[in-house]
Amino acid sequence: MFSVCECKIDDDTLMSTAGTQQSRDALLLIINGIVNSLAYQANDAAAHRRDARYSYNQIVTIGLETNDGHFKRTCSAWAVDMSYNGMGFITDIELLVGKNMFVKLIIIDGQEEVFPIRIVHCRKLFGAVCRIGTIFLLD
Repeated sequence: MFSVCECKIDDDTLMSTAGTQQSRDALLLIINGIVNSLAYQANDAAAHRRDARYSYNQIVTIGLETNDGHFKRTCSAWAVDMSYNGMGFITDIELLVGKNMFVKLIIIDGQEEVFPIRIVHCRKLFGAVCRIGTIFLLD
């Protein structure tokens, strides 16, 4: 069976992403910064297409928001790429297409940020391993 990696991530993180335009704007700035950095590393400093995906390669946590506003882990995943519009993952479970979820990323300075996403495709690769495509829900 495929196993992403066992990492200790605090699943009791208070969700700060829901709600205000200010928090959505802050998350958009973080995404833009990450994608701009990835584009630069790929020698594509212009990043002319919003849907251009850049290699990301980081462990992330996918989860849901609880009724009391906390992040509840669903699974770990390997983030393989990122664009201004969304991310691609490899997981060892199937995720329901159309489901709104959250992804917890560790950003450059070691801080964790939680981003709202929608699952737009889920394709089985082999065994239980799936390729997941998502879009960010920040607009």
